[in-house]
Amino acid sequence: MNRTRAPLVLAIALAVTAASLWAYWQADRPDKLLSGAAQVLDGDSLVLVNRRVRLAFIDAPELSQTCTRNGVAWQCGHAARMKLIELIAGRPVECRKIETDKYWRTIANCFAGSTNLNKEMVRSGFAIAYRRYSVKYATEELEAINAKHGIWSGRFENPEAWRIKNTQR
Repeated sequence: MNRTRAPLVLAIALAVTAASLWAYWQADRPDKLLSGAAQVLDGDSLVLVNRRVRLAFIDAPELSQTCTRNGVAWQCGHAARMKLIELIAGRPVECRKIETDKYWRTIANCFAGSTNLNKEMVRSGFAIAYRRYSVKYATEELEAINAKHGIWSGRFENPEAWRIKNTQR
């Protein structure tokens, strides 16, 4: 390499590295706002701006999980997914990132318009307050229990316990 070009090449390399680090830091900031059309995966997770997002402080039945009501099994995992789709109602979703979990998902509080999706999933009885991480939605959970909404209308296994039991096969 020509000695007169070496400083220029080094300066370009440093600028590219700095720009990459800046972009990475910006994408992973805790207060990062993601917004746009959402693809609902299940009752507590979606894809937004090509990122997997997990609704913070709630836990919904897994997609293949069943619950019972009046002694009859029903697809509560699918029902939870459908409830989240209903709450979004085709509107753009905004999620405020809290952190990134060990599975590289964005953990966030999400809204469709003024509807707090995390809160409404618990209030409707299609998710529980994930007390392992927070009691933030405990009041909404109590409302759902008292009104026998969603999964509280019958019997169900805690989603976390269900995952443990059904992924160790």
